[in-house]
Amino acid sequence: MVWTESSDVCISIYGTLQTLHQIDAQTTIDTTGLLRMQDLQFYNTTASGDINNANALALAKLIDVTLANSFAASYQSNTDTNEAISRMLTILQDAGKTVENLSDTVATLYIF
Repeated sequence: MVWTESSDVCISIYGTLQTLHQIDAQTTIDTTGLLRMQDLQFYNTTASGDINNANALALAKLIDVTLANSFAASYQSNTDTNEAISRMLTILQDAGKTVENLSDTVATLYIF
């Protein structure tokens, strides 16, 4: 999927990252897709992998709750909470993955 401001998934991920203070308030939706995981607030380049992994897990859980509660997302028929968190966690733990990669994964997990 291409990152675009007309996509419900992209709008929801952008809004979620704004709500969770993971991106700067001046960051536009157009540029958000290019941000890498290490550019988000949860990621600490000086911390150990264990700390970043714990932060990523906490963020994956918050994203899951925020998508459901604030953006009316529901799970695809083959997905549940554990699957969604696990798949998002894989992206969040990889410093080089982008927000667009995260939105691609979210698109396979949720219905908007």
